[in-house]
Amino acid sequence: MGNFSDRLLSYSDALAAVSFVSVSGLGIAAADPETRCSLVLAAVPIAVSNLIFSITATAIMLKLRRWENELRSESELSERALEIARYLHLARLVIVWVSALLSTFLLYAITRDQSC
Repeated sequence: MGNFSDRLLSYSDALAAVSFVSVSGLGIAAADPETRCSLVLAAVPIAVSNLIFSITATAIMLKLRRWENELRSESELSERALEIARYLHLARLVIVWVSALLSTFLLYAITRDQSC
């Protein structure tokens, strides 16, 4: 079962990575003067979709964590290993929500741009 629980961790890692890449792409688009004004026109739908994605990703990651815990309960892991796994799970959730907050603040900042 270890292989399957490792796969569940990979799915959670991928969700956190998508969140980070999304805000990175948004930042690159906001830095380009040619695309910044287009983002201003779509700021609200982008912010709402980022929020929906973050909620969905969090729900999926929590479910994956529950399944991982069920699978790992059959194996003998040290208390330290379980503690590290909890911290890594929390770190993934922090990445998702920091990315969501950064994208929201970024969208808010570009809507204040007087040149658009």
